[in-house]
Amino acid sequence: MCARTRGGKLLTAAAVIAILAAAGSVLFIMTGYKADAYALEMLASYSPVPLDPDMTEIIVVGSDDQVINWDKFQEGRQYDTSFCTVEIIEGGNHAGFGCYGEQRGDGPASITQQEQIDQTVNIVLNAI
Repeated sequence: MCARTRGGKLLTAAAVIAILAAAGSVLFIMTGYKADAYALEMLASYSPVPLDPDMTEIIVVGSDDQVINWDKFQEGRQYDTSFCTVEIIEGGNHAGFGCYGEQRGDGPASITQQEQIDQTVNIVLNAI
């Protein structure tokens, strides 16, 4: 298990919260995410509001995602924390982050879903 400290408190990978898609991040953030989490992982998503500045923020999107609103994604970058990692998976799309099939309006992926998942896992593990 990954572990690190922040402010003298031991933090483990179990304290990472994963959010898929913008609707999920809006709902989660608006309901209060403070709990014991030290990291917020957003897949095909972004924060529409400021986050705790000490929170580790991991944003992963696919280059061929045509579901995400890229203008709002760029606007959301103003809320990035100082512990923010943003990664764009080349050839990935919106649907490649979940197991719910194709998404209407999404771009076709040029990598397999498994490749996208594997890259996502590596990005998140390296960030925490």
